[in-house]
Amino acid sequence: MGVKVNFVQTDWDTIIPDLIAHKFDIIICDYNNAKISPSLLSTLEDFNNPNIRIGVRLGTTAEDAVQNYTPKAKAVIFKSEDASVKALLNGEISCLMLSQPLPKILVKKYP
Repeated sequence: MGVKVNFVQTDWDTIIPDLIAHKFDIIICDYNNAKISPSLLSTLEDFNNPNIRIGVRLGTTAEDAVQNYTPKAKAVIFKSEDASVKALLNGEISCLMLSQPLPKILVKKYP
């Protein structure tokens, strides 16, 4: 196509108004079943535990995925990605379930 891709992170609450305002041209969502790096939580079953709190964005596929794949875990629902990241950094949740490219961005920002 001969175009340069520029990924734009936006809040879920404003995604349609941002599209209409031409802040970006298309909306792409991805649910990635990538394996989690070895750690204390390394298998899906490790996350399926009532002591695990998984942060998700309201109305996303991640919200459904937590309920479907880790029903014993506590889904903590956030209205914004910023709030969910802050909760993770403050130790209020065990992990986040997010769509790419945000996880890659966060790993670089918070190694």
